[in-house]
Amino acid sequence: MRLFIILFLLLLFILFVPIKLKAKVNYDILNNYGFVSIYFYKLKVFLCKISFVPFKILIETKRKRFKFKIFKKEKDYSYGEIFFKEVMKRLRINNLRLTSRFGLFQDCLLSSIGSGSILALSSILISTLSSEKNIEHGKIMVFPDYMHSRMLFCFSGSVRLNIFLIILSLVVSLFKKIKRGVKKYGNEKTC
Repeated sequence: MRLFIILFLLLLFILFVPIKLKAKVNYDILNNYGFVSIYFYKLKVFLCKISFVPFKILIETKRKRFKFKIFKKEKDYSYGEIFFKEVMKRLRINNLRLTSRFGLFQDCLLSSIGSGSILALSSILISTLSSEKNIEHGKIMVFPDYMHSRMLFCFSGSVRLNIFLIILSLVVSLFKKIKRGVKKYGNEKTC
């Protein structure tokens, strides 16, 4: 009986204690490449290279290359995409940090104006995200670069998600996929 109670309490602990994930995105706009890395309790679990082509995102890992369409109709979503969307709804952001470097070679005025514009736009972005996702801590650092021509962005942050919400997202996305299949089956004409 004690073993059952201990296992039950351990299961409740796993379900309701949040999982801490940290992600870091480095992207250079001028060269159109970047890196995404995801950490689980300071252990790197995912690393990929990203780049953008018109209406698609190219993701390249050590083993595979993926292409994702940016603009897609909701009825064309796969089960994995529906699940990802449901998880993103339930995701809580602990902190978010943006570091940026902007510069034009030997043009101090435009480098300073560009850095100030990036600071203003990123402040608007962080405040909009904090109103939607309840960000506990946000930090913005923008540095002008007077010696190189570059436009570099680095996003890093940590998110909080527990297993109960992942299971809930799995169930909700399964029901949405089944509901879409039933609607599609009902709309087909039969002989």
